[in-house]
Amino acid sequence: MWRARDGLSQVQDLLDAQYDLLLSGKVTDLESTAQALSSLIERIGHGNVEAAALQRAKDSAQRNQRLISNAVRAIKDVGARLQSARTAQRGFESYTPYGMARTVGGARAKLIKKI
Repeated sequence: MWRARDGLSQVQDLLDAQYDLLLSGKVTDLESTAQALSSLIERIGHGNVEAAALQRAKDSAQRNQRLISNAVRAIKDVGARLQSARTAQRGFESYTPYGMARTVGGARAKLIKKI
């Protein structure tokens, strides 16, 4: 017979697995654990579970959420930096004192080959 307490133990196991995935950078594998977590939580419903076990699962979920939020923020920061580098590489348009358009700056990328 399935019990909510057993389901909560499975939730904790999945949260720990998610944590390991996050730490190892395997964010694409999170979807399958998220779906499993969702179905388990629905199955637990309002079952009788120990408050301490429930608190541990809640703490683990919050820990994972912080990691996910930080990962999303880092990805956005990298995207902004890449966009900034692209913009700097192209330079920008300006005008000479005589009204002629010209490109100012524009970094040139160099390919460095590691041996």
